[in-house]
Amino acid sequence: MKFDISALSHEETTEARVLFSSVFNHPIPAGQWNWKYAQGPRLGSINLVARTEAGELIGHIGCLLFPGIFKGKALVFAQVCDVMVIRHGRGGLEASGVYPQLAKALQQALWERAGEVFAYGFPGVRPFKLGERMGFYRRLYPVHSFRFVPGDAKGPGFQATSIVPADWKPARLDAIWARHASRQKTPALARTGAYLLWRYAAHPERSYRLWIARRFWKDIGWLVTSSMPNHDEVIVDSLLPPHIGIDAACHLLWQRLKAVPQPVTSIVHWLGACSLSTQANGIIAIEFLVNHWHAQEPDPVFQPGDTDVF
Repeated sequence: MKFDISALSHEETTEARVLFSSVFNHPIPAGQWNWKYAQGPRLGSINLVARTEAGELIGHIGCLLFPGIFKGKALVFAQVCDVMVIRHGRGGLEASGVYPQLAKALQQALWERAGEVFAYGFPGVRPFKLGERMGFYRRLYPVHSFRFVPGDAKGPGFQATSIVPADWKPARLDAIWARHASRQKTPALARTGAYLLWRYAAHPERSYRLWIARRFWKDIGWLVTSSMPNHDEVIVDSLLPPHIGIDAACHLLWQRLKAVPQPVTSIVHWLGACSLSTQANGIIAIEFLVNHWHAQEPDPVFQPGDTDVF
């Protein structure tokens, strides 16, 4: 099959959304596509598509670029997403196939756009194995969901710390990020107020709750949660000081959730710790190769909000 690869134009996004629906078996509204690729405090976005000689759009690969930090220095983070090839355009491991050519084109585009960049993604097990065999993916770790069960973990041990519901105020969130940024022990995306407002407060399809962690009268961190249909409350994002472990945060959050009108059966997160219930969720956190691997550095620690599915 002969095809060409080019940048996706604004006029072609409807075709890309049709391909998305065909590949992933559920639609993505125009507003969500635009929010994802064109809005927010990004450094840019890349959308590449493959078209046959007849003009049929048969493949797409996307990437979102955000500012990050590691050891106090700026680092570009690039999330690879919406890697999709129409069913009749999929082949084996030939380098001339649609998927490898899209991946190579993205490597080149990222290098030209950002230079030194940490590119990452969250494929399922089968797509990961394909990407790994072709040399595009490096396994970071399989993602596990941890379930906090009330009564299994002790409280934080000090009454001066609390978690309270809050409004999305950028200046308040920026102040918290400023205190945490230099303490990040792994490469981390900059979780500024502008980023949180775009990612959660302005999401066109989902709703989220913001909780501020306080010590006496001082803001020391935050949690973002999302309510699931099965009444799980998922911690999709968090920024906490080292002395507050995830189980202590869950304990404090649970005390608050008991006063929420809708029922909550448990709290789910990706951060591990002492929670007793854990389950692999079929997602592999990976690095996408741009011009070299970052294996000599500690792996980033991802949360549900780092993906594009929570």
